[in-house]
Formats: sequence, C-alpha cells, structure tokens
Amino acid sequence: DYFVKNKKYNLKTFVYGSKLDGGSLIKKENIWYKFINTLRVFFLFVYEVIIFHPDIIHINTSFNRKGLLRDIPFSLFSFFFRSRLIFKLHGSSYDLIYTKSRLMKFLIKLFFSGARKVGVLSEIERKEFIKEFGHPEKMVVVKNIAVQIKPEGAGVSYFIREPGITYCLFVSRIIKG
Repeated sequence: DYFVKNKKYNLKTFVYGSKLDGGSLIKKENIWYKFINTLRVFFLFVYEVIIFHPDIIHINTSFNRKGLLRDIPFSLFSFFFRSRLIFKLHGSSYDLIYTKSRLMKFLIKLFFSGARKVGVLSEIERKEFIKEFGHPEKMVVVKNIAVQIKPEGAGVSYFIREPGITYCLFVSRIIKG
C-alpha cells in the first residue's frame, strides 16, 4: 500500500482554485475568467506533475457541483497517466450524493475514475458513498496529510529521486487568514 510503503515523505504543495471565490477579495469573477483560470491551473498542474513526478497526488476538495466540475480534468489526467490520486473530500452535498440526474451521475463516474482512493471524514459518509456509487475498495476514512507552510520553487532536486522516500503533491485551495 503506497500510504505506508515508506517512512519518509517529500511533500510539495500546489495551490489551486479561485483566489476570489471564498477568499478575502470582494470582486466577483465572471464565467470567462473562471473558465480561463481553471484551464490555466490545470496546465500548471500537469507541468508540476511532469517536473515533480509525485508517487501520490492528494487533492483536497468538496463533493459539490462546483468542485466536481473543477476536479474532473485532474481525475481524468490521473486515470490516463496512471497517477496515484487520492481525493480527500471535505464536505459533501447530499443533493449531489442522492442525485437522480443521469448527467450528474455520469460526471460523478468521471470524478471517481482517476482516483485510487477517496478519503472521507467518517465511516457514516463512507457507507453513504459506497451505497450510492460503489467502489468500496476506493472509499477510506482518512486524516489530513501534513501541509508544508511555504511552497517550494522548482529546482534540480525534483529530478533527483531518493530511494525509500514517497514523493507527494498536495493540491489544495489555501487562503491565508
């Protein structure tokens, strides 16, 4: 199991998501800005994965419509490039869990397709996800992974891999308070 394979970790943080939405800035983003920003962040993520080549990609997200649409490209990328992706869900939309919409069910299937594991906050939530979407082997109750305080800049060390160290890319929306 890649969660316990090594005792040492090299953790890199990749900040994603909107800086305005839910952040400290008051200005509203229009739909085009959100679309362009989402594409820009996705391509930066792809670049980061190519350069850092993590063993694990840990994405903190919410299971809601907005997070689902934003995170499907990350999931599909991980699926096609066989990356070890874990989604850590912080909060879930019960309307989405119990949706009857065929479109939303298809999007949820895409969301789960690239994840090797989906971390939830409780055993009750885990059972709800398994009941609605299956994949009991993917659903785990998991604690937060540690976050480094200051993201590192790209450097030569990303190309040198030491044996016995698990390389993890932590992808999250971080807002300074």
